[in-house]
Amino acid sequence: MKILLFVLLLGIASADPQIIWLNRQSVANSPTIVNVEVGGNLYLASNDDSAQLQKITITTGTTTVSLDQLSDGKSLKILSNQLTIQSNLLDATAKKLTGYLYVTTAIQANDNTFDVKVVNGPQALNRNGDSTTTVILNTQYKDDFPSFFAPEKTTYVTEVQQFRSNPINFHYGIPGDNWKTFTDNQFFENPQPFDFYDDHGRPHTNMIFFDSVEPMQINLPYWYITAGGPFSLNMDSTFNDEPIHNTTSANTTGVYILNDVWRNPIVNFATDPTRKGYSGVLAYVDLDYSACIIFNNVIKGDANYTMCFGADNKMVHGQLSSDLVSKSLVVNATAGNPGTLYFQYFVFTGELYPITSSTQPPPSTTVTTTTAIATTTGSAGNHDAFFLILAGAFWKYLL
Repeated sequence: MKILLFVLLLGIASADPQIIWLNRQSVANSPTIVNVEVGGNLYLASNDDSAQLQKITITTGTTTVSLDQLSDGKSLKILSNQLTIQSNLLDATAKKLTGYLYVTTAIQANDNTFDVKVVNGPQALNRNGDSTTTVILNTQYKDDFPSFFAPEKTTYVTEVQQFRSNPINFHYGIPGDNWKTFTDNQFFENPQPFDFYDDHGRPHTNMIFFDSVEPMQINLPYWYITAGGPFSLNMDSTFNDEPIHNTTSANTTGVYILNDVWRNPIVNFATDPTRKGYSGVLAYVDLDYSACIIFNNVIKGDANYTMCFGADNKMVHGQLSSDLVSKSLVVNATAGNPGTLYFQYFVFTGELYPITSSTQPPPSTTVTTTTAIATTTGSAGNHDAFFLILAGAFWKYLL
């Protein structure tokens, strides 16, 4: 019985999608045997020198190819339950390689709604299905004179277009073998839920769709998109070194993926102080040093909405929002390499304030919903923050 259980567990493990880094494939480590699933697909994400890629071969079943043959983004079908990787590179040379291999499961490879894109230059992405998954594999960012803040791998995403009734989510990591079940690794969601309390203290949630999506610099080696309907966007492997971003819409959303060494971003919003509004973030926090996200109040003299996180404040899929109308957003970190902070920011401007004897809008309130317990500080007017634990409230909006 124990032997049978071990075999079953081994079979489950071998079906998992995998990332295999090329910088570990040297002649000293060859051959490398990797357990995979028959029927899966293998992809190469690399802009390394083709002469070096020629010296690494992959064998599956009776088929052997060198990696330079996969550099056009085409997939290789997995024909056996093991991959054999053979390298003729010296260890010092192999360590300089920047690319990697990505292996899917058989179910993913045979699913028409599942696709993989390697980003090594500009390309347009158009998906027309009702429920699709698209894995994005980034190659190494290269520049003759790179910025000090340039990432190793990145996708510059612009011109996101979608229909209001069809949600779209961006996720960090790669989709697991159960990728269609509920996940909490989103770093971008549109539409976005806004939680608030009415005058009687009753909670309400409105789903707000943003027609305007700001350009996004996604500094990750790989990530993926799940969508509930058709969408399109443009991708490039370039880096837009923009310390200050100015939005052009009063209702807009964007993303910052901050890791390793990063410069504190600033966003200036196109806001209307005569209208009600909301400001907030969807955050993933794993810091080594403290950092604060600050929404500056459009009303001069009124309190800002400040969210501060320390090294012990881990957060996964935490949504924090306030009915504060913001004129700008700034991130303040206490160190040059504070750690990891992914956050989607969003600002929404609604109806006009009622005409009263005072020209000032009422004080703001703050709502916090999160799937992880974290210590945050938020100040917006004189109200204390509400803390809720989100237990699958977004289920029907996620894929």
